[in-house]
Amino acid sequence: MMTKTAPPAEVARAPSGPAIIDGTTPAHQAVRNIVADLAACQAGDLNWSEMSRSLLVHGAPGTGKTYLARQLSEAAGVAVVEGSFADWQAAGHLGHMLAAMIKCFDEAIAKVPCVLFVDEIHAAGSRFGSDQHGMSYRTQVVNGFLQQIDRLARTPGLILIGACNQVSRLDPAITRPGRFDQILRMPFPSIADIKRILAKGLANTLPESEIDILARAAVGKTPAELDAALRAAAADARRQRLSMSSDLLRRHLGIDQPNPELLRRIAVHEAGHALAAELLVRGSVVKLSLSDRDGRIERRSTFVELTVQEIENELLILMAGRAAERLVLGTISGGAGGDGDSDLALATGLVLQMDRELGIGRNGDGWLGPADMHRLTEEEKQRVRAKLGRAERKAYALLGSRKDTLVNISNDLVLRREMNASALAQWVGGTPFELVSPTPEDTA
Repeated sequence: MMTKTAPPAEVARAPSGPAIIDGTTPAHQAVRNIVADLAACQAGDLNWSEMSRSLLVHGAPGTGKTYLARQLSEAAGVAVVEGSFADWQAAGHLGHMLAAMIKCFDEAIAKVPCVLFVDEIHAAGSRFGSDQHGMSYRTQVVNGFLQQIDRLARTPGLILIGACNQVSRLDPAITRPGRFDQILRMPFPSIADIKRILAKGLANTLPESEIDILARAAVGKTPAELDAALRAAAADARRQRLSMSSDLLRRHLGIDQPNPELLRRIAVHEAGHALAAELLVRGSVVKLSLSDRDGRIERRSTFVELTVQEIENELLILMAGRAAERLVLGTISGGAGGDGDSDLALATGLVLQMDRELGIGRNGDGWLGPADMHRLTEEEKQRVRAKLGRAERKAYALLGSRKDTLVNISNDLVLRREMNASALAQWVGGTPFELVSPTPEDTA
């Protein structure tokens, strides 16, 4: 029998407690805290005004943002109402769109105690974006949304969970204090979380040792991808009258034929970032992860005072992945480029910020506003190329003095697929490396 989706505002039949919220991210912990506080509030042990009542979760599609809101509802034993900007905008012109939004909020208020989940908040746009087309529409949409959030703040028992892919695209008024109590990123799952997801779907099917190996190979997969692969593999096994196997699941996860050369290049690239970061700002790296198709590094901000030295360090770290490829493999790939979150994009943005917005670059005390990447002057382009070239050469020199360490980190990453700060520290050792003060060439 096909599973029927429950109505959006259906109340969970029985609370099963915060134990069902079994993820390990800060967002999962925040939801556990909300569940506990809501229970205390309902018992009269906590005032509504004292608890955290809203959470904005951002991250890549498929990382489990929607599921997190449903877990909260189930754990607390309260209703959940779901809405999204895409659904509201599908209602028609501006008036119809705002009416659909208000109807969704009205429904949640009527079902108190309740969780209201609002997806795709980034679709509201920003009143301060460079694209002025449709600005009047966006202004009214954002203002309407802010009015509805303010209504919820005056409604005891209503928890607001918002979700978006890119928090940087949101209007500043949505993210300022007073709208959402917490703003947290939903990262790709760790090996421990992947193992937990796989173990649920493979209970009594595969031994734990095989699930461990699968979890390491599946780094970089989202919970949605893992769930889909588990269901597809189970369906194949059922139709073909076969037992579930690692090979079958690997095929559906797309990890059955890893490319060892690509894995090594990605590992070297990420190891370059990590080693440079640890040499310059000890303790800044949180985690490294390696999938069959890409790698990721999570690290704390290197900025404290936003000085020229700190920015030069950050430029070096951003260019260190590219420098590591050149140092160890003899060639570079396009892995440092890509979208607006790529190494080259972030480094380019920093150079332009120094010159145009921070008052510590080419234009001295002048503030010229954010750069339009499509309208850079030839002088700006040449300056970006020159500064990034210098940063890569410095990164190459820094890593060259620790080449053996760099290779060891990359090899270990290929085996582990995930390295935390402790595992990385075993390879780095020693004391932080200090760059010499910026030269006039750096700040000119």
